Amino acid sequence: MRCYELIELSAAIAVNAEEFIQGRKRLSDASVWEYWSVSRRRFDRWARTLTNDLEQLRSDDEEPSLVWRRARPVLEEILTGEILTRVWTAVACAYDQHGGASYVSPVVRSVFLGHLEARNRALHFMFHAQDRDPGPVLAINRVRHRSERWTDMLLAYLPPHDDVATVAFNKRRVVDFAADARDPFQRSHAERSWQLLRWALRSCFGGNLSKTGRNDDLNARIGSSVVACFRPEPLGDTTSAFDSLWMERLEYTMEDADTLIEELLAEACGV
Repeated sequence: MRCYELIELSAAIAVNAEEFIQGRKRLSDASVWEYWSVSRRRFDRWARTLTNDLEQLRSDDEEPSLVWRRARPVLEEILTGEILTRVWTAVACAYDQHGGASYVSPVVRSVFLGHLEARNRALHFMFHAQDRDPGPVLAINRVRHRSERWTDMLLAYLPPHDDVATVAFNKRRVVDFAADARDPFQRSHAERSWQLLRWALRSCFGGNLSKTGRNDDLNARIGSSVVACFRPEPLGDTTSAFDSLWMERLEYTMEDADTLIEELLAEACGV
């Protein structure tokens, strides 16, 4: 699963967040555990890859362009994947607080802290790589800036909550976006608003990310674990968005993915 598909998933979660947060049913323990365990595996892969690539870059044993060809997809996964991590952390913590529970928030906060460590490792790589080949560093830095801005914009769709401010890159920007973010997704305009949001995301990221990823298998499992947490509640007017994101691409899923797909299709068809 490519980075961009996880970005679209982040948007779908953000615009459905309010209804999800107010849900009463307990989330799947298996899905919560899957999110944590697979995220840890992805952190380990990222660390090994960037450590090896930085050693190659410093040793001059390999052309910098070849090293960047391997490293760029990983840097993109870290920087754009942070959108999903931050949005899901805020949503899951708000869900816990609304239900008076505390069984999801420790897990998502742990993953969030792990992703911060991965982000620092990516920035460390970029800092040392700029002396060898500044062009690719500037390109990936633009991806970083776009990811940070879109994270704050998607967080603006969430109901005001302390954890939104905690995971935002710029709290003031979230507040500014929030003034206009929620009204377009009233039921009468939801489908059109969703299509416009997806178009904006594709314009920003679609053609600017690598065609192949280094951890597509783990990305898909992380995405499916988050989607599975939405199973107790309807996905609102963006159900078709989840269909397009997942029906064709869930090659790596948990054991209950077949049931999830049937439920999503049933909702999309109005069954």
